[in-house]
Amino acid sequence: MIPQPARALLVHNNHMTATLGRHYAEPVALTVLDHRHSGDDYRRKIILTVGDGRTVEVGVVRLNLKYVSQDVRAAIVERRTPLGDILGKHGVLTRVEAKWFLRFPPTTPVVECFTPRPTGDVYGRLGLIYCDGEPAVELLEIVPG
Repeated sequence: MIPQPARALLVHNNHMTATLGRHYAEPVALTVLDHRHSGDDYRRKIILTVGDGRTVEVGVVRLNLKYVSQDVRAAIVERRTPLGDILGKHGVLTRVEAKWFLRFPPTTPVVECFTPRPTGDVYGRLGLIYCDGEPAVELLEIVPG
């Protein structure tokens, strides 16, 4: 069982950007820690933060850019705006499908990406985002416990 507030942040079929913004009552900012881009394959490791610098999500995303327009592709590879904000702004019809939920103990290396560093477990979800009906995005999203 996933405890609150992680449960509310993960167990839904919405974009995390919007969910995190509502939960923290402020916009989230994107930092891309690493990225790789080859043709239509685009991958990145990211953190999302709120205004005081707290990390509210650590994520790994793999996008198949052939399923998005050139404008959406350009905004994604620019690495300035969270994916959910880009897709919403460009009116991309999306469906988010959570597939698996995960628990990471505080000794897991991914926990080191959070600021401040959580002392307890963190939780995540593996899922897909369908863009205009196509499975365009595979993702792992992890939030503090």
